[in-house]
Amino acid sequence: MNIAPFNGPWFAYMAFLIAAAVGLHFSIRHRQPTTKSAVLCAVAVGNVALYVAFTGRSIANPDIPVYLAQNLPLHLCNLIALCLVVAPWVKWRPLLAFCAFPGVITGALGTTSPIDVYLNVPLFSLPGLGFYGVHATNAILGVLLVTLGFYQPSWREAFKAVGYVCIVTVAIFPVVIAMRAWVDPDTNYFYLFNPENALILQMIYNVLPVPLLYVLLLSPIAVGGFLLIALIHWWTARLLGKEPVGSRAMPTGEVSLATATIPPSEVPTDGPADLA
Repeated sequence: MNIAPFNGPWFAYMAFLIAAAVGLHFSIRHRQPTTKSAVLCAVAVGNVALYVAFTGRSIANPDIPVYLAQNLPLHLCNLIALCLVVAPWVKWRPLLAFCAFPGVITGALGTTSPIDVYLNVPLFSLPGLGFYGVHATNAILGVLLVTLGFYQPSWREAFKAVGYVCIVTVAIFPVVIAMRAWVDPDTNYFYLFNPENALILQMIYNVLPVPLLYVLLLSPIAVGGFLLIALIHWWTARLLGKEPVGSRAMPTGEVSLATATIPPSEVPTDGPADLA
């Protein structure tokens, strides 16, 4: 039973992970902030361990063209997976935005448009469970940061998140150049030199085959995706009768989800507010 985007095993695996995420949300949503942080951190650590396991197994397998220099934790999804380990504890808004906005989008894209190496691999194998599981968990944890009240997306921060990704992309560029020169000429973190048949990147590269620049041209598309996340959050909060925190562009102002649902005397001063 092999897994590939949108086949039966893929839908079953994604449904299982989403169901687990929903169950996790409802099981801890009323717990203390430290408990929520510890649970999300534990899931994130398990996700990183799964990444290390499936990547290491792929590197060790001579039949799979996966190499160590090309699979250090320098891809955007890997960096997000690492950031998710500490994000629930430090509660630094730029870090939370980095995990919530690109974490959700890149996680979803990773599960729906994998590189050729991870197409039609056995579901119950480390590459199958690992590759699709890590990317899906990145997206799920990004959503849980919002639904459990650690971070509330805003329109303004959707644009800031694009800036964060561009800064990280530019910072990675000299690292990739150095590795291509001295370690492995096929090093291609962030797809800076080769779109590797990723559909949207390939379309841009066909028009402008310039390393780094063609990746940065994804920014308008990223803005659209990030604004969609902010819009979904805003709609959901309004449907639940709660004022979306951080929606600074909204005329209703800055009202906490927590203060909208419980008396001010009971509002925790240092913990996250639950969305649901």
